[in-house]
Amino acid sequence: MDAHHQRHTDGETVNAVREDPKRKGLCSPGRKRAVYVSFDDGDHWQSLRLNMPASSIRDLIVKDDDLAVATHGRGFWILDDITPLRQLDAKVAAADAFLFKPETAIRVRGT
Repeated sequence: MDAHHQRHTDGETVNAVREDPKRKGLCSPGRKRAVYVSFDDGDHWQSLRLNMPASSIRDLIVKDDDLAVATHGRGFWILDDITPLRQLDAKVAAADAFLFKPETAIRVRGT
């Protein structure tokens, strides 16, 4: 991990950092108590904890359109469909309202 990322951790250990393969600059670091998100290659970080319990993040991966997080001793947590994070930018954040374009859905019916 380079000094640039260390500077933005407030002294807290970063266990893993992954960049979204579909959107350059969208990064997620796993830290001691939560997962974070950066939209600008790590210059600014925001909490992405949502409903995740406070637990040490040991590893994470962007798999297709999901963010899967492995925690220390508590299992894993999945943020299903990060498409809105990929579409979020300064223009969207400043807008009064914005409709995100959803990914294509597949409907499956039982027989």
